[in-house]
Amino acid sequence: MSADRSSLRVAIAGAGIGGMTLAALLGRSGHEVILVEKATAFGEVGAGIQISPNGARVLAAIGLADGPSIEADVVIGADGIHSPVRTTVFGPGR
Repeated sequence: MSADRSSLRVAIAGAGIGGMTLAALLGRSGHEVILVEKATAFGEVGAGIQISPNGARVLAAIGLADGPSIEADVVIGADGIHSPVRTTVFGPGR
């Protein structure tokens, strides 16, 4: 442990949304952060994540939601004919 108690060296195991958020907040607070992840590469795992309105407000309040915000009635996936978004909106085979 460092001699200066106001600045800690913190190791965080897991670079998911929780670990990344914690690392960002601790780093902004002046702590040295070591973030480790078992996976050899970042990519899609499982079914993905959904952030609730309350979760989005928390991310905005801590400065992690500074990207552009868009409101729309319909979202169309422009990633090709086999887009999961397109299938959800228009149905399979359309």
